[in-house]
Amino acid sequence: MCSADDFRLRASAGTAAVLGLKDLPAGDVPPTTAYFLLGGRCRRDCGFCPQSHSSSARRDLLSRITWPEADGDAACAAVAGSPVRRVCVQLTDSPEAWTGAMRLLARPLTVPVCVSAMGLNRESAIRLLDAGADRVVLPLDAATPEIHAEVKGGPGWAEIRDALGHLAAHVPGRVGTHLVAGLGETEQELLAAIASLIQEGVAVGLFAFTPIRGTRLADRPRPSLASYRRVQTGFFLLRTGRVQGKDLRFHFGQLVDPGVGEADLRAVLAGGEAFRTSGCPDCNRPYYNERPGQEPYNYPRPLTVDEARRETDAVAGDLFPRAAPGRSRPAWRLVRSAPGTAAWNMAVDDAMARVHSRGLTPPSLRLYAWQPPAVSVGRSQSPAEEAKLEACRREGVEWVKRPTGGGAVLHDDELTYSLVLRASSLPGSVTSTYEVLARGLREAIREFGLEAEVLAGATPLPPGSSACFETPAAHELLLEGRKVVGSAQVRRGGVLLQHGSMLLGFSPERHARFLARADLARLRRRAIGIGEAARRQVTWEEAARAFAAGFARGLDITLVEGSLTPEELRLAGELVEGYRAEAVGDAPVPAAGRGQSH
Repeated sequence: MCSADDFRLRASAGTAAVLGLKDLPAGDVPPTTAYFLLGGRCRRDCGFCPQSHSSSARRDLLSRITWPEADGDAACAAVAGSPVRRVCVQLTDSPEAWTGAMRLLARPLTVPVCVSAMGLNRESAIRLLDAGADRVVLPLDAATPEIHAEVKGGPGWAEIRDALGHLAAHVPGRVGTHLVAGLGETEQELLAAIASLIQEGVAVGLFAFTPIRGTRLADRPRPSLASYRRVQTGFFLLRTGRVQGKDLRFHFGQLVDPGVGEADLRAVLAGGEAFRTSGCPDCNRPYYNERPGQEPYNYPRPLTVDEARRETDAVAGDLFPRAAPGRSRPAWRLVRSAPGTAAWNMAVDDAMARVHSRGLTPPSLRLYAWQPPAVSVGRSQSPAEEAKLEACRREGVEWVKRPTGGGAVLHDDELTYSLVLRASSLPGSVTSTYEVLARGLREAIREFGLEAEVLAGATPLPPGSSACFETPAAHELLLEGRKVVGSAQVRRGGVLLQHGSMLLGFSPERHARFLARADLARLRRRAIGIGEAARRQVTWEEAARAFAAGFARGLDITLVEGSLTPEELRLAGELVEGYRAEAVGDAPVPAAGRGQSH
């Protein structure tokens, strides 16, 4: 794009119109910054970017904006007589981009220049500042290292984050970054990243993820506008110094308490500034995330009085339940699956966790059964040691190694649940995580008219015992002093996967028949089914309805009926062979990770 004799660049369509470079309409909201793009095909592989090397999108796109080519000298000269108040130069990671940036900075521009580029480090950023840049931007884009690794190519999240902190300390007021909402992070993760950056003096530009045809993330949905408004609200309170990160409160990753009262929040938001484009001064990025006529994620102009009132009412009503009893609660997907084989059930749960780690699905609760019955053992256990394999073969009982920890279980007359969500949604220890989730399990049992006891401490494991239902653990549920639900957990890639079995009918004899190290007497004393406690038969369908209703109430969430996505089904199909008893043997399962059980 830029040769020794010819200085070429791309300008956003709005910039080209405002500067008179192209005969294009400027639109109802012209840009207040001139946006230039330098460099050829990018060597990075950011999954949302049309310029990435794997993208098949049009090469003249960045986000949803068209960037026509223009003469660089003419573009720089046109800035002087235009209404733009800043120049923003975005560099692809390509050999010619750096040369083009230095040539542009050498031009006698009359407004401040910001340079944004992947691949900048401390030294190259300082060189740009020394060459005349007013500010440098090192885009993090992703709120967490795990999401960065999934979505972006190039330097790691930690390296970029360290460079930002170093530069903010050495050239205060001259370094910024970008964060993109909707890449799979929670509101809590995004606002934690923002709070940390603001504390170190890094300017943050907040973007909403925009799917672009031809990019790797083309099929990913945009973030909900309600979620984005909550993040904007927290961001504005943080950057104006009204709250600190520790003042914000979250429920399963969703902002529920902004750290100020309702009256104060309404006063702060009344002017509408919180909902405008953020980042460098005088940057408005019109229609970067949506078409004209659509409600903007970032308003590119001052809000009208009615717009500011509407946005303020929506956010205040969402965050203050007394003002709006029907406020939104975190929405999780509920999947009710048909009975499946042992290998298929584990492959599906594994796939759900992996797909969730990529930000493609919401937190999810899956309810299912096993057909035929099966023995599952914990991730660190051996089926040959924990299951009576000959008895299993003889009576058609399958066996499988779970991706989670825990003891051996016979899955027969029970309701099985799996839970997938960001681990950061439940901060604290694994034990404290079980304590929170036990609220939902306890409410589920209340749906049967039963009151479960939550065990405060773990029962010592009997010598030689490895059967899950022989030994209740801390925060597990007891009916009549006996264990009714057993759970196990694993965390990997920032995602928590928890399995659990709720006994409906319970036969100690069948458990002892197929579990090699089960003690029949202990099972009789220490485990019970819902049906026995309720003094009636309980069907799986009744249990599933009760579980969903009680779990949602106990955790103060909304469960939305859904199904497995095509990607989850595809991935489960790839993983299932690894879970088949013949293939697994005593080898680690495909989902090896850090697990702890109850």
